[in-house]
Amino acid sequence: MKTLCIVTLGLVSLLACNDSDRSKTVNAAERKPYPADTAQTDADVTLTLKIRKALEDDSSLSIDARNAKVAAKNGDVTLTGSVNDMAEKNEVEAKVLKVSGVKSVDNKLTVKNP
Repeated sequence: MKTLCIVTLGLVSLLACNDSDRSKTVNAAERKPYPADTAQTDADVTLTLKIRKALEDDSSLSIDARNAKVAAKNGDVTLTGSVNDMAEKNEVEAKVLKVSGVKSVDNKLTVKNP
């Protein structure tokens, strides 16, 4: 009986490890490089929050534009996500450049209707 319990426990543990390894592999394969993957300082986090607020508060932007992903590292900002058109892409970049602390913008926003 003891042996059966130990074997069962071992198999359950093995399956649990196998499942978590599989999910890590899938996530890693689907994952795209993103600047936020690097450690952020408090200043980076603060800058990201200021930019997010500026975008979210602009009701002239589409929902997609207001929800653009923002990553900041030492004042360099990367934008990803989608916007309705080229004008909106440029508008988002201009808005981000106005935020205090932004040195540069890598605008990787994609246009839905080119």
